Amino acid sequence: MAWQLALAEYFVQQRIADQSVFDDCFFFWVKRPGEIQAIGASHVDDNAMAASKQWLSSEFNAFDKQFGGATRH
Repeated sequence: MAWQLALAEYFVQQRIADQSVFDDCFFFWVKRPGEIQAIGASHVDDNAMAASKQWLSSEFNAFDKQFGGATRH
């Protein structure tokens, strides 16, 4: 549970995500009003993200810098 809270804080505070009001483990990034740039979900120690390759690479690098030891699948 502590890791889930740390991830939520990281996504919302540092990576400027919006957290779903329906599911605490679902996040989305708005590019501009009416346009979603990326979506993501976290569960225990797994994250699933959907976005452009450029966005995914940038966010993966930021995540790995913050927490270290990240892997991509």
